[in-house]
Amino acid sequence: FAGVGTSACVEGSARHAADIGYKCVLIEDCCAIFHPEDHYSTLRIFARYFGMVGTSAGIIALLGERDQTC
Repeated sequence: FAGVGTSACVEGSARHAADIGYKCVLIEDCCAIFHPEDHYSTLRIFARYFGMVGTSAGIIALLGERDQTC
């Protein structure tokens, strides 16, 4: 997930998806919100309870590894 409003729209959508069974990833450098402390708090909580948090470079690298093993 990526977007504006890390602790609002992005988190809400990602939590809902996790609740209905999707394996979710929040891409931390592709989300933003006005207060940085809200951004980082959301990332910590999401990683602890709902899914994975990573950087865009890390996610791209994981996808590249996955393509080579298929």
